Amino acid sequence: MDKDAEPDLVRQDDLSDDAPDDTVADTGPDAGPETGIDDDAAPPNGSETGPRVVTSAEHGYLLDEQVGYLLRRAYQRNSLIFSDLIPGGLTTTQFSVMFRLGEDGPMSQNMLGRSVAMDGATTKGVVDRLVARNLLRTDRDPDDRRRYIISLTPEGIDMLNAAIDRAKEVTRTTLSPLKPAERQTFLRLLKRIV
Repeated sequence: MDKDAEPDLVRQDDLSDDAPDDTVADTGPDAGPETGIDDDAAPPNGSETGPRVVTSAEHGYLLDEQVGYLLRRAYQRNSLIFSDLIPGGLTTTQFSVMFRLGEDGPMSQNMLGRSVAMDGATTKGVVDRLVARNLLRTDRDPDDRRRYIISLTPEGIDMLNAAIDRAKEVTRTTLSPLKPAERQTFLRLLKRIV
C-alpha cells in the first residue's frame, strides 16, 4: 500500500525502537487500570489494531447533502424567524394548535392532536401550557363525560388574530432566498413528502 494514501494510519514500520520509554504502553496480561490503560477503550481512529471510520471520500455520504439534515436546518431557520415575529412567545406547535381550533372550532384533544400531526403526550403538554396562559379552555364533552373538548378563550382568539398576519410574514421571510416559482415548487414537493 502506498504510504501517502492513508497518512493518518499508524504502520508497524513507522514505529521506531528509539521511542522514549514513557510512550510505550504495557499491553501484557497485567495491564489494566492500575497502569493507566483501559482495556475496553476503542483504539483511536486510524489505528491498525482496531476499526476506523470510513471517510466521506470512501463511502460518498455527505451530511450536508442529506434530506434530514437539510430539513432540520431549514426548520431551525423557520423557528428562529417564527420566534422573532410571532407575538406572545407562542411556539410553532402552540400556534398550530390555536390556528386549527380557530379554523375548525372546538374539538377533542385526540382529534386536535391528529389534526396537527402531534402525538397524544405532546398535544396534552401544549394544551396544558396554553390553558395555564388562559389562551385555551377545556370542557367536558356533554356526549362523552370521559372526554374533554378544547376551545379558544377570548384571550386566545385575540392572540391568534394578532399572530396570523405575522405568521404569513414568517413564511415569506423563510422562503425569501427562493424565487416565486421556486417557492411554489418547494412547497409542492414538501407536501408530497409528508
